[in-house]
Amino acid sequence: MIIDSFDPDSEAIVSPKAFFGEQRKICDIAIGTFSREIYPAVLERFPNETIGEMRTANWIRPLHLLTVNDKKIVFYLSEIGASRAVYC
Repeated sequence: MIIDSFDPDSEAIVSPKAFFGEQRKICDIAIGTFSREIYPAVLERFPNETIGEMRTANWIRPLHLLTVNDKKIVFYLSEIGASRAVYC
């Protein structure tokens, strides 16, 4: 089985580093929501700052950085089925 042969400590054969280079760590957790009700409620409840944006052919979405319980969280609104959701 593939689970039996997976080694989390070895170097990845294919990784984002091969395409994008060495990346700095911006957050501990990234959370995308599809809910247009949850999105503003979270931004209203927790102090946040806009740190960037995700762009695709048909929309631009801001990325917000929140600090909750000493964890840095990037939070954003995604469209259902959005291919960019896997990039973060």
